[in-house]
Amino acid sequence: MKHICITGASSGLGAALALAYSHKGCRMTLWARDEARLSAIAASCREKGAEVNVVSLDVRDHAAARETLRELDDRHPMDMVLLAAGVITGITPGGAEETPEDAFRTMDVNALASVNLGAWLVDRMCFRSNGHLVFVSSIAGMYPLPNSPAYSASKKAVAYYARALSALGRPRSVRVSCVYPGYLK
Repeated sequence: MKHICITGASSGLGAALALAYSHKGCRMTLWARDEARLSAIAASCREKGAEVNVVSLDVRDHAAARETLRELDDRHPMDMVLLAAGVITGITPGGAEETPEDAFRTMDVNALASVNLGAWLVDRMCFRSNGHLVFVSSIAGMYPLPNSPAYSASKKAVAYYARALSALGRPRSVRVSCVYPGYLK
């Protein structure tokens, strides 16, 4: 039984991926901060036949996130991990600029949390010569949005990290991918 883990699974792209990947015979770990929304997505995935485990934890809690991954991976080794947790900030419609606190939070969720989890996961996957690690960047990582500087920078960082990390995994049959979604509903 394949084990798929998706961060940011309570809404947006993460929720859509969870629903798309759920099927009978699939084990899923769905991860997000919002427990109520996460539970609703998990229920929909279970209706499609998936075996679902829920983790309600902020990916910015780096030590707890690594420990949670270790426990999950020890119990059921992960075949695919989609690092889809993300936030966007920027200049507000009223014209207020992005605050340093918003920029730091955006970089932490979008870039540092993905690096934290990805670095740990690729070592585990390389050890067993199996796995697929998927980083979610954005088209804003290739074409920066002037009204969302921290978001654009965080997505560029994720893309470069994934590109560099793929060279480590390739000789050990571990795939590292990066996807660049455009605007999503």
